[in-house]
Amino acid sequence: MRKPTLEKALRFAKRLKVLDQKTGQMIPFVLNEEQQHALKLMLRHQRVIFGKGRQIGMSTVSAFFVAIMLIMNPGIPAAVISDEQEKSEDLLKRVRDWLVALKIPLLKDNVRSCSLQNGSSLRALSAMSTSEDSESRVGRSRSYGLIWCSEQAFWRNAKAVFAALTSTAGLSAMVLIESTGAPAGDLFESLARSAIPHEEATDDCDGYVRMFFSVEMHSAYRRSPDDISDERWAELQGIGFVKRESAAWWEWKRVTDFGGDTQRTLREYPVLFEHVFTGAGQRYYKETEQVDIESVDGLEVYPVRDEPRILAAVASDGLSSCPSAFAIVGAWSGQLHAAWKRPGLEVPMFARVVERAVRKWSPSDVVIECRNPHGSELKAILATVPGIPIRTISTTEARWATLRARLREDLPHIPIGPMLFEEARRVSVDLESGNTLGEDRATGLHALAVARAWWSDHPHHEKTREPNRNKVYKSPRNRASKRVNA
Repeated sequence: MRKPTLEKALRFAKRLKVLDQKTGQMIPFVLNEEQQHALKLMLRHQRVIFGKGRQIGMSTVSAFFVAIMLIMNPGIPAAVISDEQEKSEDLLKRVRDWLVALKIPLLKDNVRSCSLQNGSSLRALSAMSTSEDSESRVGRSRSYGLIWCSEQAFWRNAKAVFAALTSTAGLSAMVLIESTGAPAGDLFESLARSAIPHEEATDDCDGYVRMFFSVEMHSAYRRSPDDISDERWAELQGIGFVKRESAAWWEWKRVTDFGGDTQRTLREYPVLFEHVFTGAGQRYYKETEQVDIESVDGLEVYPVRDEPRILAAVASDGLSSCPSAFAIVGAWSGQLHAAWKRPGLEVPMFARVVERAVRKWSPSDVVIECRNPHGSELKAILATVPGIPIRTISTTEARWATLRARLREDLPHIPIGPMLFEEARRVSVDLESGNTLGEDRATGLHALAVARAWWSDHPHHEKTREPNRNKVYKSPRNRASKRVNA
């Protein structure tokens, strides 16, 4: 694969403009210190991985690098993959904008792909792929010579998706991975920890080379040192800070935008490499078993026994990012039969979804969580539909803490699919405050907890066959023949 020198790449950059986040004006593209370090590593090595904080310009310099590679390598097929299709398409647009600014003619240009006259091309893919038996369909249709993996820590089925992409890549393929952090246990952490630090990597290194960007490196993240007290500065030095002005900015960000959440602030704006994975070991649901089932439009259906069912529904307002969800469990076994969730769904539309689920699975109980007005609205709408056995449950904070703790104990014994597994992975505990974090979007687990609570508190006894009094049964102990006495 042909790559330019750093000097030539920087000359390309001088011909481009970017949006100034502060003024909203287009300004000349001048790479900051982190971007220059990142570009130099991309030009030097074949497989690179970046751990970073927010808003340091990593996506911008990655798009710039991909644009140069498409220009200099005729016929190369490239792909950009993010945790959501919309994000991948936005990254592709950045590359296309660079190409247009450089006056590179395009043969094909749409929201999901673009092709250059020299035969090179770029496709936008989503990591939110269905998978079967740990196999992903992402990228299997063609072989890529350049793979840009964005926000890999947040991919669903990350191992399956990444294996599908890299297994078809050529031996000389370039792999670029960049992501902010997430609690421990994902593929990104495994790759980042096993990669060679860039300070130790040689030019002939054929493995992954790692570069980490501390919040202290970014010149925009500065405030007056006097904004923090000497006592707080001493505490922040214990975290790893060396520059007081950086620590002052980080503390301001923690209090102002993160509500004092230290763990999340460290992940989003890490000081040390370990902070990229802050929350390791602090996952609330620590032991979960993921089963490989197909998820279609947010619905996971599990291969389980035929038995009566309980459906629990949790409604959101449809305006926030918090999804509405339902979960169905067996009335005898308590095992999960199906789960579904979707954000942006107003209550009347969610009621139609629940109604269709009732017609499909015929649950003996439809339990509606009514701790907010949205649940009450859902109940009122479903009450107008004949034949739906509506039950209600109201979870106060204390009641929810009990249900959550009960689910935590039970979850190791309940196989869950990728959607719920991803929810469980993101729920953590802040060691400082003891607060449970990440529950706002874990509504699938919330519905499962409600369904399991109803199953536990209102047992359905499995019907057993009456013995045939005229039949001879063999004892399992001595195999002796016995006749059932009248």
